[in-house]
Amino acid sequence: MELQKDSFLLAVGNDERVFEMGSFLHKNALHYGRRFSSAYILCRSGMPRNEERDGNVSFHPVFVRSSFLFPIAAFFAGLRIIRENRGAWMVSSDNPFEVGVVSWLLSCFARGKLFLQIHTDVMSPYFRRASWKERIRFWCARFLIPRADCVRVVSERIRRSLIESRICEPSRILLLSVVTDVRRFSSALPSASCNEFLKKYSFRMIAVGRLVDKEKNFSMLLGVMKEFVKISPAAFLAIVGYGPDKNRYDFLVKQNRLENNVIIGDEKEMKALVCSGAEKATERPEAGEGDFLPSFYKSFDICVISSNYEGWNRVAIEAMAAGLPVVMTDVGCAGEVVRNGEDGIVVPVRDQGALRDAIIRLYRNPSERERMSRHAKETNAGLQFFSQEEYLDRYSDVLLKCARQ
Repeated sequence: MELQKDSFLLAVGNDERVFEMGSFLHKNALHYGRRFSSAYILCRSGMPRNEERDGNVSFHPVFVRSSFLFPIAAFFAGLRIIRENRGAWMVSSDNPFEVGVVSWLLSCFARGKLFLQIHTDVMSPYFRRASWKERIRFWCARFLIPRADCVRVVSERIRRSLIESRICEPSRILLLSVVTDVRRFSSALPSASCNEFLKKYSFRMIAVGRLVDKEKNFSMLLGVMKEFVKISPAAFLAIVGYGPDKNRYDFLVKQNRLENNVIIGDEKEMKALVCSGAEKATERPEAGEGDFLPSFYKSFDICVISSNYEGWNRVAIEAMAAGLPVVMTDVGCAGEVVRNGEDGIVVPVRDQGALRDAIIRLYRNPSERERMSRHAKETNAGLQFFSQEEYLDRYSDVLLKCARQ
């Protein structure tokens, strides 16, 4: 259902993949943008780009060399767009932080509505303690959320935390989880070459995420690994990801003499280090590059998540679809999807001893691992996931619901 004539959308964000033709973000922008008279996608760009238009949807790259300058540049770019178009405006922000402040100012200028998206648990005490930057972002969120007309959250945990904090009325919170293509993970087959490399290890663990320690806390996981190899010298941990703390983790691996037990790298690096020759030896030679991670999961015994805070945690869903028990801290979808003692083990945040004990428990009890693996698959199969096309429709409906309120 379309909105009334002269209804405009201004979406402000940071992820420049929205400019990539054929990307999911680009498709999403076109899909929901066509529900409005005109939609303007305003996003930071790390390189000079030209403005592009596809039907009634315009893509406006804001090229700045420093991320600190983006909010200022985005404000003036948004102001120009609003001044050129008179009508009913809704301004959407992909976070309640710096971009959220800009979006709020623009919505005030346009006398329109503000739509905030929240992808992380901003009310978690671990979030605001992470650094001075997160402390400032916490107060930005505290200021903006009560002023938003609608707030989209990705998990029940975030919805509950906003209600318990009394900064947002339940009627203004719209829950829409992150789209996850679970079929890629449930139907994947293990790589023969990966298994060949890993067969020398008696217990194999995988962790996936951005290498940002204040959020993912992989340093605690490496601390656990230092203790665990004393019990299981033939244990192996693969940390799949990239980010600014890669050098820090590499140093910890060397400092703790874990070079033979831990490998850290992105998917391409992991494929080269662990699964060299995977294209020739794989049981699915027709699989594309994007299918590496689903196949890689199948070579492991458990998935470990050591995060300090999360919004949803798609990794847990993917691991469960691949049939792995999940050992995770009490963040994101823990409790909501990963049930303690059934699909895996949930431990307190930053409790290194509890995380170590949970891993030891599953290491020493193969039958329990097998039981949790079955439960994880069953739980995953029972979840109401939706395809990318269904997600596009649901996201569009969430925006329209907010615009009509």
